[in-house]
Amino acid sequence: TPPPSCLGKLIEVLGSAVCVMLLLILTASVAYALPNQTQPTLRLLHAHAKPWLNLAREVHGQYMGGNAQGEYSGTRPLEEPEPRLPLQVSDGSSINRTAESVQAHGEWRLDGQRGAWVPKEGTEQGGGLAIIPNRESERLIDLEVLAKEGANWRMDNRIRVNSRGDHKEALLTPYKDKEQAHASNLVVLPSGEILCVWLSGLLEGQYGNSIVISRLYKSAPQWTRAELVITDPLKVSQSPVLYFDETTEQLYLLYTSYEDQVVSPIGLRKKAKVVTRAGPTEVRSLSTRYAPGQPFLWSESRSVPYFGANAQIRNQLLRGVNGDEWLLPLHYNPLGTPRPGALTDPGNSWADAQISSLARTFDDTSLWSVNNMSSPGMRLIEPTVVRLRNGKMLGFFRDSQAGFIYRAESENEGRSWDAPVRTALPNNNMGIQAVELASGNLLMVFNNNAGEKSPVDSKMWPMSVALSTDRGVMWQVVRDLEESFDTNMDYIYPSIVQSKDKWIHVSYTWSYGQFSRICIRYASFTEEWLMRHKWKTGYTKGLYLGAQNFEYNESFDHKASKFDGIQDRS
Repeated sequence: TPPPSCLGKLIEVLGSAVCVMLLLILTASVAYALPNQTQPTLRLLHAHAKPWLNLAREVHGQYMGGNAQGEYSGTRPLEEPEPRLPLQVSDGSSINRTAESVQAHGEWRLDGQRGAWVPKEGTEQGGGLAIIPNRESERLIDLEVLAKEGANWRMDNRIRVNSRGDHKEALLTPYKDKEQAHASNLVVLPSGEILCVWLSGLLEGQYGNSIVISRLYKSAPQWTRAELVITDPLKVSQSPVLYFDETTEQLYLLYTSYEDQVVSPIGLRKKAKVVTRAGPTEVRSLSTRYAPGQPFLWSESRSVPYFGANAQIRNQLLRGVNGDEWLLPLHYNPLGTPRPGALTDPGNSWADAQISSLARTFDDTSLWSVNNMSSPGMRLIEPTVVRLRNGKMLGFFRDSQAGFIYRAESENEGRSWDAPVRTALPNNNMGIQAVELASGNLLMVFNNNAGEKSPVDSKMWPMSVALSTDRGVMWQVVRDLEESFDTNMDYIYPSIVQSKDKWIHVSYTWSYGQFSRICIRYASFTEEWLMRHKWKTGYTKGLYLGAQNFEYNESFDHKASKFDGIQDRS
């Protein structure tokens, strides 16, 4: 046999290389397709301007079941994850060193309380620095700074309680890795179980995103892993609202849905799209029969018959005083679908045409009638409605001009409303929600800030609660829900409820702007904590300090200035 030519040898080598490459691609594809539960890893929440990192953990047996009374009965232990991401050590020289090699090096240990690799006792290396996986910068995070800022930054669904036992908090794990979480909504069930729904997807406003739900059983140590409720690959689904009908024991989920017209890629996430609305926004509904401790079996989603296009819901549905009507706060625009930028353009007629209203029906299959709560030109949206014990109804509004929260009254079950008036509470053009407590006091959850964001200040902080003893005329007490926060972050879109044991429950979004909705934060506290608690830095870092510190300026011009009516904190 003649010896092979040089060309033949080259072809033989190239063929072998191609085979090896195909084998590697096949192996990687199979590994990627394995479920996350089989490959637990340390996952990053985020790290941008300041060290507000959250470490998401994939764990076995995280789902906790409930018994027939809806109480926690889980017994499966949580397992520690195995860190597998590249890490940086103190000298910055081994940016690709794995967690296993760092541990073997003998200088670092995994701190289970903080979810990070920290210097071992007796070692000089690190100087208080912790190794935390960071896909963007691989930088070191100072644990002492985190501790001083009071950050509870472990995103694992676990409830953490303060030393006095009157304040709890948790960070809810996103439904899927790398997906955003936003616009949460809470409801308390008769068994004491609490439900939280939120929007999950690569980007808010993207077609094909999902609405998911998590459960907190009575006395459970943590929230359950989120489960899918609804997704539509051809539409945008958002703004979920839960309602439990005690007469039928049916749990309803209402949400808004619309089709997209223009999709364009954005640089931050390759798969995400920016959506421009095309068709009218519709309200859709699905339901399930609730039985304590049992899984949800949701019906098919269907359009709710409504009087017009572009209805937007956000806050809780109420039952009529006689028990025969549903009352749903919403806002709509008779001009139909907005163009891009319509909400922020000061001279745009579409923004001026928005109207807040209270829609009513006898069930979700009947046609709705509507009673307007605001007038065109006021730009008041996303109303939250509370029924008081004296029979009156109060409505509070988000101000799309980023000035103040507004208030209106009704004495006939929401069929007519007084003209909305400005309250002492500031508003940054973000969502709010109010609830009447068992004590008869009124509680508002809101951002204690005003004005439009800037490159150095998001204006989306702090997330605060304000208490009123006079039906929302004045707000005597205000407290921030977090002692420290990043002023570049957004703490937005809250939901608030009170359970029968008189605990108050709040959920809201942690976010770095529209393209980075990080997770849902949950906080629970007593009214006593609200009245007596004071952070080391004070009651609030926001604009409004409480009724005793509020100075009202009668000559305040809403359109000319956003701050003259609030006392200067300096």
